[in-house]
Amino acid sequence: MKLDNTVIKVKNQKHGKEVLKWFLEQGVSIPSHFLDPGHYFSSASMRDTYIYYGVVNGIFDNFSSSFIKKRDLEIIELPKSISEPELTVIL
Repeated sequence: MKLDNTVIKVKNQKHGKEVLKWFLEQGVSIPSHFLDPGHYFSSASMRDTYIYYGVVNGIFDNFSSSFIKKRDLEIIELPKSISEPELTVIL
């Protein structure tokens, strides 16, 4: 899997939903409890510990800061959607 050992730090609930959606769009298999509409995303804004979401050893989950520090994981930013319109300045 190309995204194995890749995580994204979740900033807040809205960001968590966007992160989850992005991983789904990449074809990552997500456990059903994350797909529950009422799922609470651990996030940096709530000072939670398990704020990194991603794929480690082929499994999607959320991970603690200490877990991330002990492993050679790639921490990425949530990529911007390619469907977002570009702003064009007309002079």
